[in-house]
Amino acid sequence: MSYHHFTEILLGFQDLSDINLKKEDEKWHIYIKHKRKKCSCPVCGTKTDRIHDYREQKIKDRDIQGTPVILHLTKRRYVCTDCGKRFYEPLPYITRYARMTKRLKLAILEDLSNVKTFTDVARDHGVSVTTVERIFDIISYPKPEKLPLMFSIDEFKGNTGGEKYNCIIADPLKHVVLDILPKRYEHSLLPYFLAYPEEIRNRVEIFISDMWKPYQDMAQAVFRHSVRVIDKYHWSRQITWAFERVRKDIQKHMCSEKRIYFKHSRNLLITPFETLSNEDKQAVNVILRLLFFCLIESCMPLEQNLHLFLSQSVIISTKWISSSGAI
Repeated sequence: MSYHHFTEILLGFQDLSDINLKKEDEKWHIYIKHKRKKCSCPVCGTKTDRIHDYREQKIKDRDIQGTPVILHLTKRRYVCTDCGKRFYEPLPYITRYARMTKRLKLAILEDLSNVKTFTDVARDHGVSVTTVERIFDIISYPKPEKLPLMFSIDEFKGNTGGEKYNCIIADPLKHVVLDILPKRYEHSLLPYFLAYPEEIRNRVEIFISDMWKPYQDMAQAVFRHSVRVIDKYHWSRQITWAFERVRKDIQKHMCSEKRIYFKHSRNLLITPFETLSNEDKQAVNVILRLLFFCLIESCMPLEQNLHLFLSQSVIISTKWISSSGAI
């Protein structure tokens, strides 16, 4: 295998008539020129190999072993013998007016799929942050054609469209994001979901969200046949807060020594009893004996039953999935 052909394979280029490599200023400069061939006129479609002129174009490519690469491409401009149209030879690895190769753009997009900022990706590939943002804006995710049997909706902190919070729609069974919307308000969500045919909306069996009223109102209007489920984090948090209010209220009537002891032991009271060590279990029993209040004793079974129910949620979900044929 010749040196010329071997270099073509390593760089991923084909049909080169000339290639030279030079390292300068801590960069690889690769000078390439493609073989002359007939090209179709973009206006009339006539095949021609008549050359009008040449020009050199600098194109940024992916790094080679951490060293930046600049391609110096000698491009031909053809002239059509029928209509006189002048056009550049088409090349598979760059787009029109581009200053970087397609594979460099793909590498940037691949990096953006990881947990990285625009600044980090720009630094890793030797481009500006503006370039990374412009490449990111090329991505277009179509709206899902149909909704799953179970889907969840929630907000997250963002800045799209000047909003403080954006809305995310996900499939909790497949653990995939279905869509991200710039606004979380009912007047924005209603047109989005009403665009789906009623037949598709009626197939939704379970709608999961937090306790925010606009989500509940929207589900009532759009998914009337679904079972609305509150995310366990939110209602378990409400129960824990209620338990804490009871603890603080009783704590006010204790002497200083017991009040400090009770305050420092608050995490023990909201931790699942079966997960505690023997020493911590004894501490909880001592606290309950010290309190001896019917109110706190009635709250403890509620707290423990909550954790028991949550521990069984996986089994319940599995039974629902099996019966619905979702898997």
